[in-house]
This record gives sequence, structure tokens and C-alpha cells, in this order.
Amino acid sequence: MRIYLDTCILQDLKNETNKNLLDSIIQSKGELIYCFSEAHLYDLARDKTDEKFADMQFMEQIVDNNCYYYDKRIFVDNFTPIEYYNRFDWTNDTSANELITSLSEDDDIFGGLLKSMLSLIPLNFKDLIPENQMPVDMPQDLADMLLKPSNIYETKMLMKGSRFSQ
Repeated sequence: MRIYLDTCILQDLKNETNKNLLDSIIQSKGELIYCFSEAHLYDLARDKTDEKFADMQFMEQIVDNNCYYYDKRIFVDNFTPIEYYNRFDWTNDTSANELITSLSEDDDIFGGLLKSMLSLIPLNFKDLIPENQMPVDMPQDLADMLLKPSNIYETKMLMKGSRFSQ
């Protein structure tokens, strides 16, 4: 049986309090096959430090070289996490969050187009959460995020300047 462990599970297994579970998983590898996917590596690629390689080595203790990925169809192949990671150039990898956060008034044509598109997508939390139902001790920047913006672009710009963006 193949078992896929989500990135969050793998991160939890690094915690000393989960050592017994990790040991059980490693011992069961003769009976069960643990897999990773390219999604794990997309998550790790956002880490700009070399810590991601330690995470890949830890992941390999569990998943060995059992990789599945999509390239016009689903493949299951024998790549370790580091081998699969090294197949690609990740230097120009930009997340959607980084792209949206970088938008400014002096955008290029693409940035201007993206900003226009995001400005057209309504996001009215204030229609979903009546102001009289909000806790009185709610942090002001969170209240502003929920009550002021009317579209995705405005929400993102408010998030960019708040403590919730970190």
C-alpha cells in the first residue's frame, strides 16, 4: 500500500514528541510504501535558506525514493527528494503571494493587468460578518482587513502592511 504524508505531517514528525510515531513509520517501510510528491518540493522551494535540504534528507528517511509527479500524466518514479529537486532550476520560482505583494503603482504591463484583475474580484467580508458580531477586543488591523476592503487587491494591500502578513 502506498501512503502519502502531507508536508504538515512530515514537519510534525520532526518534533521529538512524535518520535515513537516516526519510529513506527520507519519500521513499517517493509510492509508499506511512503511516497512524496512534487508538491512537497514546491513547499520547500519557498524556503530561501539551505534548511530545505535538511528537510529533504529527513523526508527521505521516510519516503526513500518513492516519488510521484505530474507531467502530462501521473508518474511514479525512483527519485529521492533531493534528486527530484535538483532536476529543476528553482532560482526564478515566485509564489503568487510574492507576486501580489510586489505590486505597486509603478507596475509593468503584466503587474498592472494583474492588479486590475484582482481589483475586479469582490471580497466583501463585511457582507458575511456583521460588525456587531465581531469581538470588542479584536485587533484593529484584523478588523480593518475584514471591514474595509471590497476586493482581493485591497485585501492583499491591507495584509501587506499588517502583522498578519508575516
